[in-house]
Amino acid sequence: QNYKKKFTQSIQSVLSINPVSRKSEFQNLLKNLRETHTERSSMSEKVTETHLSRPQVEFKPRYQRFIIGSKKSFEVQYSHLYQKRLRQMRENVKRSVRSKFGRFLYQIFLQANKNTSNTHTGTDITITNTIVRASLNRKTQILIGTLYKEMKGKPNILNELEQAAKFTYDKDGNEVEKVVSDLYAGEDDTFMLEDESGRIDLISSNDSFKVHAFVTGTVIALKGKVTQDGSFDVEATCGPTYERKSKKEGEEMDTDEDAYVLMVSGLNVGSSENIHLPQVLADYVTGHLGDVKEITSKIARVLVVGNSIEKKETSEKETKTTTASRLRGVQPLEQLDLVLSQIVSSVPVDLIPGESDPTNFILPQQPFHPCLFPESSRYTSFRSTTNPYHSDINKVSFLGTCVRESQTSFHSHHTRSNTKTGTSGQNVHDIMRCTLRKSNVKTPCDALEMIVRYCHLAPTAPDTLGCFPFMMRDPFVLTDCPDVMFSGDCEKFETRLIDSPQYENRKTRLVCVPNFRKTGVAALVNLKDFSCRPISFGFGS
Repeated sequence: QNYKKKFTQSIQSVLSINPVSRKSEFQNLLKNLRETHTERSSMSEKVTETHLSRPQVEFKPRYQRFIIGSKKSFEVQYSHLYQKRLRQMRENVKRSVRSKFGRFLYQIFLQANKNTSNTHTGTDITITNTIVRASLNRKTQILIGTLYKEMKGKPNILNELEQAAKFTYDKDGNEVEKVVSDLYAGEDDTFMLEDESGRIDLISSNDSFKVHAFVTGTVIALKGKVTQDGSFDVEATCGPTYERKSKKEGEEMDTDEDAYVLMVSGLNVGSSENIHLPQVLADYVTGHLGDVKEITSKIARVLVVGNSIEKKETSEKETKTTTASRLRGVQPLEQLDLVLSQIVSSVPVDLIPGESDPTNFILPQQPFHPCLFPESSRYTSFRSTTNPYHSDINKVSFLGTCVRESQTSFHSHHTRSNTKTGTSGQNVHDIMRCTLRKSNVKTPCDALEMIVRYCHLAPTAPDTLGCFPFMMRDPFVLTDCPDVMFSGDCEKFETRLIDSPQYENRKTRLVCVPNFRKTGVAALVNLKDFSCRPISFGFGS
């Protein structure tokens, strides 16, 4: 169409000139058209040569539970979300308790089924149905509930207003800027366990309950005794578990050849830093750059894991919306659409929103509207998804979120000093700022493993992490263990392979996808054996 339009304009321009010089102009026109046609033919031959034969993999989206829909309301209380979470996970916790303390509990369950007396002596352990009844039993018992962590460092609007009214000056009379820590956890944090009936304070006389290793919102079983002052002395902990099973026939991976999923995060289109990287990525995926036969032709799907648009900070002088400011906001979207349209013409792409992208802020973030990407939306291979993301690619379960990048450092002499929180974000970021370094959560990969182990994608929501007030269910509860668990826009690439808590002889791959604009690194996951490796384009800072 562009070729035809150019030809028509050229003819009209020639016909509009003097008839005396028209013959020579026609000759020049024909010469230019021949050169253009030759150039287009050579380009077509080049495109044909680089056409990639990619592996065909089955795709099944599973993120539908994160789509809120049109009938949404923010008028309900968040207590419903905690109640639904506990009810959804209570059976999983009981299953884990039977596995850990099963010898005594099994006898009790048999007695209960025979309608015999519930009085037990010696080493018998009972599961107390509600916390309010725990004080009636001074013997060893098991409570099941949701943890609540009392952290003095957690933001409080009243404390913030009080601090804002106080001014501190240095010796020269200048006002001292207040340093705000992004870390909520502290040495003097306390825990409570709650359910539908009430709360009970938790203590641990033998240090079996590691306070700094848990976060608010974790559903857990605690073994211990009620003390004289009404607190619960924890002797042992038992987290939830998945229903143990093996992959059924037809659920196993059915590929004997290498097939890769390319995960890239933090394109930050609109940034002035390494502006060429998104186009280099598009050239690589489409086969115009790098070793096509070894890797590129085996990429079956691309996941763009959030923060694709650079977040612009608006100054006080730019509070008024002008035509120029609106154009500046649209240009990054147009550039991203151009890059994505090149990639989706060659391979399927799933676009996951992030904190800096034009969508809602609280979890779960909803898919982009198709009108934001007019060129990419024309392809059936383009799919805008939710954050969190969940899908089965060639019967391999992928589950993950995009992070919230932060430039704030943890300021505490006994915590993660000089560690930027840009390594984690949203659910991962929130878990890390609610735990201390002395716990097992030291890196984003540790936080991902914690999410998998405790069967919940965002345990700190809605306490310190914003989310929609779901009333009928908690969509963040994990009923199946993912094969690949990832988090995007991290500070550096990190991966780990752990034993699957659900499936026998199966592993779970944890992947921290780094910020592409800053590092020039993407992640490749092989669907055949869950192996993962970084791929560097060598231009990052």
